[in-house]
Amino acid sequence: MDYTPRAETIRQLAAAAYLPLVAIVLLSQRRYRDIRLIRFHCYQAIGVAIILLMTLLLASIGSTLFGSLPGVGLLINLIVGVMIMGAMLGATIVSFYGAVLGYQGNYTGVPILTDWVWQQVNGGQPAEPPKRRRRRVRPEDEIDWDELPVPATPQEEERP
Repeated sequence: MDYTPRAETIRQLAAAAYLPLVAIVLLSQRRYRDIRLIRFHCYQAIGVAIILLMTLLLASIGSTLFGSLPGVGLLINLIVGVMIMGAMLGATIVSFYGAVLGYQGNYTGVPILTDWVWQQVNGGQPAEPPKRRRRRVRPEDEIDWDELPVPATPQEEERP
């Protein structure tokens, strides 16, 4: 069973999935794992967390190895500190953006991460997010702006 409901509780769970422990709990329960919207946002949150942890790990290893070099150690530590702040800020922004779109019932598009997420959601098969249907505009629904009455301004009104 694979469906994407737009119910309020489902959208709330999709938004809450950006807390990594909540994502793991939601993926462990079959009734939530079967819902594509929740599954997508859970995998996206886990991917963001993995990328953040790998960036922090590599930055701390770089700081440990090269931070004690005479003359450039302080500069390296400064660069690593800025890189860590940028990674944490970036992960926070991506998570917040994903949570907002999850609450709206939409899917997020993060350049490299989204391809991996869709492969996880679809069982290893690459796929695109489901398309939302748009309401068809019929010719009789179109507004002819030239035929609309123009309201009179106070200067144009005739005074007795």
